[in-house]
Order: sequence, then C-alpha cells, then structure tokens
Amino acid sequence: MGNKNKAGDKKAGAKVNYPPCHHCGKKGHPPFKCWRRPDAKCRKCNQMGHEAVICKNKNPQQEEEAKVADQDEDQLFVATCFASNVETESWLIDSGCTNHMTNDKELFKDLHPTKITKVRIGNGDYISVKGKGTVAITSCSGTKLIYEVLFVP
Repeated sequence: MGNKNKAGDKKAGAKVNYPPCHHCGKKGHPPFKCWRRPDAKCRKCNQMGHEAVICKNKNPQQEEEAKVADQDEDQLFVATCFASNVETESWLIDSGCTNHMTNDKELFKDLHPTKITKVRIGNGDYISVKGKGTVAITSCSGTKLIYEVLFVP
C-alpha cells in the first residue's frame, strides 16, 4: 500500500481547493484571509474594506516625500562631483543629461563655436558653454569618438 499524508490523496504542500471567496469572488484562500474583508483596515490609507497590500489609494504626502528624497540625492551627487578638487581622467556617466560635456579642452579632436551658450546642471545652476566638437576617448578596447560634446570650462 502507498503512503498517505494527513490530507488524504493530496500531495504535501498542495493548495487546498477553496470555493470562491464571498468577499472577492476569487478562489485559493479562505474568507478570513481575504485582503478585501469588510473588517480589514488598510495601514496605508486607513480605510476599511481592504489590506495595504492591495491598496490603490495614493498617499500624496508619501509620494511627495519620495520625490524630494530622490531630488536631494541627485543634487548631492552632482554637487559632490563638481566640488571635488581632485584631478581625474574619469568620466561621470549621467543618464539624465541631455548633452555630453567636458571641461578638458585637450580631449577635443575638433572644437567649434555653438549657438548653445549655457546649460543647466543637476543642482539647477547654469554653466557657460564655450564650444562644441568631437572628443576622442582612448580605452583598453581602443579609441572611440564622441560627437557634439559641449566644452564647459
């Protein structure tokens, strides 16, 4: 004879086949565990009738605090990079930047005037643009050309 577990013929760990829940109409859980119980109070919006895990109400204060925290972090990063007195040949990769920029005139293969006179950086300040051109970057994989790089001394 084969071994049987406490659930009879069901495999250990298998889900119980619950009938549709009278709170949400879905199967797979007993009504007392339903996230849409009328007596459930959401910890996110403090309303009755659902749990925080399925809350669709947006908390404007939390959203605004998250935006401010992201902006503060971005501005601190940019300010730290520009405040450094250390000479470096490294490039700062900024995926939110509209233009490629460098303050090293020696990197330009060609440099010519541009109609762009200033650009706004991450902390909201403006810096002067003195030209635009092609920069040659040498790395272990060879030399790459980057076009339309702004010269911002």
